[in-house]
Amino acid sequence: MTTRMSLAALAMVAVLGLLPGRSRADDPWQPEQAPAAASANRPAVTGPAGPRPDPGPALIREAYRLGSAATTVAQYSRALQLCHQAQGYYLSANHVQYVRQLAAWLHNRRGEALSEEALQLDDDGAGAEAQALQASALADFDTAAQLDPRAWRPLHNRGLSQALAGQFELAVRDFSRVIERNPLYKNAWFNRAEIHFHQGRFQPAREDYGQVLRLDPNDLPARRQRAQAALRLRQFDEALADYSEIVRLRPDDAQTYLDRADLYAEFERWDEAARDYRVAIRLNPKLARAYQRAAWMMATCPDAGYRNAELALRAAEKALALEPQPTRASLDTLAAAQANAGKFPEARRSIRQALKIAGEEVRGELQARLALYEKLEPYRGSQPSARTASSRP
Repeated sequence: MTTRMSLAALAMVAVLGLLPGRSRADDPWQPEQAPAAASANRPAVTGPAGPRPDPGPALIREAYRLGSAATTVAQYSRALQLCHQAQGYYLSANHVQYVRQLAAWLHNRRGEALSEEALQLDDDGAGAEAQALQASALADFDTAAQLDPRAWRPLHNRGLSQALAGQFELAVRDFSRVIERNPLYKNAWFNRAEIHFHQGRFQPAREDYGQVLRLDPNDLPARRQRAQAALRLRQFDEALADYSEIVRLRPDDAQTYLDRADLYAEFERWDEAARDYRVAIRLNPKLARAYQRAAWMMATCPDAGYRNAELALRAAEKALALEPQPTRASLDTLAAAQANAGKFPEARRSIRQALKIAGEEVRGELQARLALYEKLEPYRGSQPSARTASSRP
């Protein structure tokens, strides 16, 4: 079972971003905690050979043995069958409590195995089968949570499954309960933050990402997401601080340089933006959006000192060449670069292509740029707001 979700997964209500599941070291039931043999005051079971020990505790020990070595859904199911058989015999109060905890653990582990199988099926394109397995996993997590109300892992796993099913508020409720029981488990904070972000609740999202970073200052996904939340809240200095910290921790991360360059461009800090675009391209020469963003700046910057017609065209063409298929942003940028170079017929053709694949929310701005190119005028203007304007190329 994955331990974190991603915003992309939430948007698609499909696949979680994979992280390693919990290890055997996380197993709360150690072998020495297996139930002891039947006590002397328990009634014996009489068979053909005379009295024999009550088989209940032995079944529990065997269920633990099988479950602790299990890796497949079938193996966990077999261990659960033994737990159910044991419950049909006389058990002491301690054994009754233990077998419930053991069954809860096994249901949780089987749910994790089911979820992993579902993710693999989804990757293979078997979406309907994957959805059915995820539903079975959710049922296991729900059973585990009911059998052992003190446990927090089934709640966390149930929250993940609920998020996959689009039941976001139920997922938030489970993650919140996990945080109450184990406030040091950073993935619960992260996953609750992701749902808040996905639902447009950027302030609580930012606060939850901050809790992750208090637990682990080097958690780069949380820091990147906190920067994104800050941008939605127009807290630009805070976003810039987080991007700069990621650059310090990961000086080889091209994407962060690109994100920071876009933010510098919004502030019209052109020197720093140009520097970060160059670094992003140097670190990842196949990062299409880095070429596209640099081309946009070199073609449209209101400060003529930062415009470069030849380099803007080359960068815009490179961005298109690196993309599997042309995007609205890359075609819009190519048109701006062509207009900046005085190639207005080409600019009009490019922006008309962009209009064919553009969403309604950006068509007005594209039409306005087309009108400029028809008047033989290039587009000039500061960068569109990085995360508040949907028309950003």
